[in-house]
Amino acid sequence: MLISFIISIALFVLGKEKLNIDFSNQLDSGLISFGLLFLTGFLFISGKIIPGISSSFLLMLIGMYQFLLNVLNNPFGLPKNEYMQFIPFSLGVVVGAAILIKMIRYLLKNKFSATYSAIIGFVIGSISAIYPGITFDFHGIISIILFALGIILSYFISLTTSKKH
Repeated sequence: MLISFIISIALFVLGKEKLNIDFSNQLDSGLISFGLLFLTGFLFISGKIIPGISSSFLLMLIGMYQFLLNVLNNPFGLPKNEYMQFIPFSLGVVVGAAILIKMIRYLLKNKFSATYSAIIGFVIGSISAIYPGITFDFHGIISIILFALGIILSYFISLTTSKKH
């Protein structure tokens, strides 16, 4: 959990500006373009499958978010070369889904605690991107109280569930 939490916080703190990654200008008709679009599809689906990972954030991080928005915004009005770029993206999505689903199934079956801790770490780490600042006004205090009540409630629910099984 700690490692995935640190990774999430590091990606949020560093962000695209400090990492200076932008692959969108690398899109040509070559093998590099195929690989980048495949990677874009893989990252997109990983954000959809793994809880706490944001597809949008990952794509913005590598500079491919605007490309994907352009493709999805007007799929029937695309030039022919952009349809051809959508093929490796789609392959990345399909291959990524197959790999990630099998990997997560294996990890949950064989390394349940570590996998669950990593997922919780990603989710907790992504809170800083969703809720960047805590204010101690009325709404901030209510948020903290409700967060604590949610943790307590989920703990007691897990206790009653484990006693039944």
